Amino acid sequence: MTSKIFVDWMKRTNQKFRFGNRNVLIFVDNCSSHPDVEASNLRLVFLPPNTTSKLRPMDAGIIQSVKINYRKRVIRHLISRMEACNTASELVKLVNILDAILWIKDVWSNLSITTIQKCFTKCGFQRQIEASESDILASPFEEIMRETEFILDGITLSQFATFDNNLATFATSRDDWETEIVEKAKGVDLNDSERYSDENEDSNEDQKERSDKVISMTEAGVMIGKLKKFLFLIMKKVSLK
Repeated sequence: MTSKIFVDWMKRTNQKFRFGNRNVLIFVDNCSSHPDVEASNLRLVFLPPNTTSKLRPMDAGIIQSVKINYRKRVIRHLISRMEACNTASELVKLVNILDAILWIKDVWSNLSITTIQKCFTKCGFQRQIEASESDILASPFEEIMRETEFILDGITLSQFATFDNNLATFATSRDDWETEIVEKAKGVDLNDSERYSDENEDSNEDQKERSDKVISMTEAGVMIGKLKKFLFLIMKKVSLK
């Protein structure tokens, strides 16, 4: 998150509620990427600095629910592509940025209103109804656990969903904060970036040398993914005209 993204989002959201003649109160985490923006139909209320998840609905289960369901899609995708790869490094490269964007969008769109309501209730926004974490994640969480336990090899899905909790998610004072976030997410030391880049280029060259012979279901799935990316780019160009 950056200040620019937040301000742009505020403008679009305010316009939406202005057209609907609605006034909305938004509780916002207190961080440098959330400037105090004045808007006609929106009012920001900042939570105290360094508050715990007891006051933040997003941290009370909403983000975890999104992460769990997103990583469920990642695992399903990797399982469907396993036969086409010889190594784990080849397999993980079959997940691209477009896939991640579409999966996150789909997960967020399918997040139930009940889950969001229970997370707000858990933080005290509605006192007459109590909600626990087990209520918020119960049935879908159990279903996902059954589907993925064989591939996680002893790691719980909850651990898998939260392994990146310590990664920065907003702009910092460092000039290279974006690079730092990306490299940490990859598990790459910034000092080893050049070596990592060279290895990645060599790996990409090896991958290009592979020729498609017989089309299997797995390969067909990969091609569908490429077609999806092509259509996404075409639609983006059309929308810009």
